[in-house]
Amino acid sequence: MRSPKTLLILSFLTTVLFFSACKKFEDVKVVEDVNYEAEFAIPLINSKLSLQDIIDSEGDFEELEIDENGNMFLNYSAEFEHNTVDELLGEIPSIPLVLTDTTMTVPVQVFDNLELNSISLKSGTLSFSLHSSIAENTNVTITIPQLTKDGLTFSTNLDLIYQGTLPITASADQLPIEGYILDLTENSVQINYEAVTNSGDHIVLDLVTGSADDWNYELVEGIWDQQTFTISNDSIEVDLFGNWLDGEVSFEDPRLAVRVENSYGFPVSVQLKNAVAITSAGNEIPLTTTGNSFDVNYPLMNEQGEMKSTTFYFDKNNSNIKDILNAGPTKLIYEIEGTINPEDLNDPGFLTDQSDLMSLVTLELPAYGTASGFTIETTADIDLGEIENINGAEFKIITDNGLPIDVYLQLYFQDENENILDSLFHQSQAILGAASVDTQGNTVNSTEMVNYIDVSKERMLMIQNAKSVKIQASFSTTNDGNTSVIVNSSQELEIRMGAKIGLED
Repeated sequence: MRSPKTLLILSFLTTVLFFSACKKFEDVKVVEDVNYEAEFAIPLINSKLSLQDIIDSEGDFEELEIDENGNMFLNYSAEFEHNTVDELLGEIPSIPLVLTDTTMTVPVQVFDNLELNSISLKSGTLSFSLHSSIAENTNVTITIPQLTKDGLTFSTNLDLIYQGTLPITASADQLPIEGYILDLTENSVQINYEAVTNSGDHIVLDLVTGSADDWNYELVEGIWDQQTFTISNDSIEVDLFGNWLDGEVSFEDPRLAVRVENSYGFPVSVQLKNAVAITSAGNEIPLTTTGNSFDVNYPLMNEQGEMKSTTFYFDKNNSNIKDILNAGPTKLIYEIEGTINPEDLNDPGFLTDQSDLMSLVTLELPAYGTASGFTIETTADIDLGEIENINGAEFKIITDNGLPIDVYLQLYFQDENENILDSLFHQSQAILGAASVDTQGNTVNSTEMVNYIDVSKERMLMIQNAKSVKIQASFSTTNDGNTSVIVNSSQELEIRMGAKIGLED
C-alpha cells in the first residue's frame, strides 16, 4: 500500500532507516558457515542527513514547496480552471440580410449583454442573391461601408444577364471576409447596392437577400453589461489528515490563496462562495470571511494578448481558515463566481479569440506551528527475506535530532492477511527527542536519545514472514506541543545504529 506523499515527509524520517536496519538482517548471511556459537557487534547505520537530503533523494513530494531560505510549505491545489472566450460569448449566429431598397439598415445583435463597437473577423462568409424583373442586362455593386479591410470598404460586383425570361437572378456565394473589421457602434449595418442597366438607368431590384455565415472573430470591442458567471466549482483534497488518528496540530499562518490569470480586457471581480471544509470526522465547517470579493487585474487596450495575474489570500486575519485547519479537514469544497463590469461603467473593453480567465485555489500550510500527540497511521509493503543461523539480536539506536519534533513510533509487522505477527516495541516508543528552540521557534540545539531493541530468535522467525508493516507515528513539537516551531529543510537528523548478533551452528 502506498502512503500519501505528505505523510511520507513525516514518517519517512522515522521509519525508512528502521526498514534499512531490518533489511540488514540479510547481510549477516556472510557468516552463515560459522559452526560455533558466537556473538558479533555489527555497525548497521551511521548516517546524518537533512530534510533537504531526503526530499532530494525521494524527488516526488508534489505538495511540498521550499523557498530560498529553506522554509517549507505544504500546498494543496485543485487543477487550473479555464474560462475561455467561447464559454463567455459563444458563437456568432448567422445573420440574415433582406434589402427591399437600394439602401437598408440591418439591426445586428450578435451577443447578449454586450454593446458591440467592432468585430475583427478571422473567418466567415457573405452571400447574396439578386432578383430583377427588368428585361435588360444589369450590373450590380454591393457595398457595406462599415465593413473594411486595410482601410478599404467591402464591395462586390454581380451581373444580371437577361436571356429572354423573367425574373433574372444572380448570386454570389460564400465571399470570404477574413481580415475585415465590422464597425457596430450604431448596433446596425448599412448595406447599399447600385443597379445600373446597360441603357444607363438606375433601378431598384425586386429583392436582394443574403446571409452572414460562420463568422469567427479574433477581436471583439465593446461595452459589457454587468453580469455574473461561474468560474469554478471544485474541491481540494487535503491528504495530511487522511490517516489522522489522534492528537492536535495547529498552523501559525495558513492561507487559502485564490490566484486568477486573466486576459479579458475589461474589469472583473471575483468572489469565493459556499466554501466548506469536510473534516476527517465527516463534519462540515463553512469558511467565513470578512470580505470574499476582489478585483482582478486586466490588460488595457494596448496590452491585447497579455495575461495579468492577481492573488488574493484568505488568512487568519480575514477568515476562520486557522480554525478550519485545526479541525483536520480532508477536503475543501468551493465555488468561484465572477462579475463583469462590477461598477457598471460605460468604458469599452475587449476580448480576443485567445482570451482566457484561469483560476487556481491553493491551501498553503507553512511548516510553522504546534503539534501535540498528532498521530498518523499508514501501511507499507516489506520483504525481509530469510533469516538464518541467528540466535537473537540487540539493536542500539542513537539519534541526534535537529528537528523541533518529538516522535513516538510503533511498527506492527503483518502477514498477507494483515494479521499482526509482532511489533517493533512492546509499546509506542519515543525514538526522537525534539530539538530546543528560541522564542521565534527556530532550532537552537539538537537532542540526543538512545534506544535499545531486543529481538529474540523466535521474534525474528516471526517477523521474517511479514508482508507489510503498519506504521503508527505520533508527533509533538518542542515542550509537548506548547511552543510553535519552524521546520526548515536545513535541519538535520543523525542516526547511528548497531547490533549485537548472536549466531548459532
